[in-house]
Amino acid sequence: MVTTIANANQNQMFRAIKKFGKTLNKNDVGLFYFAGQGMQVQGNDYLIPIGGNIEDEDELQFSAINAGTVLAKVDTPTGSMLVYATGASAVAADGDGRKGLFTQSLLEHIETPNLSLQEVILRTRTEVVKQSSSKQVPWSSSSM
Repeated sequence: MVTTIANANQNQMFRAIKKFGKTLNKNDVGLFYFAGQGMQVQGNDYLIPIGGNIEDEDELQFSAINAGTVLAKVDTPTGSMLVYATGASAVAADGDGRKGLFTQSLLEHIETPNLSLQEVILRTRTEVVKQSSSKQVPWSSSSM
């Protein structure tokens, strides 16, 4: 099942994340992909929805979605992986087209037959680092 939410406000994003968590069963494989702006403040990652005009840190709880909400809505078993377009305190490159540099590379490598998820992420990271002259380094955390 694929659910696409485009140009969502904070309430729409929260409801979509909640629904995502409820639809996954114990042995399912789920992919949550967010294309948009995000930020990290005091070690917490935030997804910025449409209309999220944030000027100060104290506005995050009212205008953004804590990325930890995604994991809080699902039972994250061994084999979970989080991947970010860039590391903390860094800015992701926009790329040449509608997609950012990370997304362009991920889409290219995810379609390569017979690659494990780790290999897809490694190839994506290598390509992004190369294309950005080491200015952007995708980051991942895994229990795989």
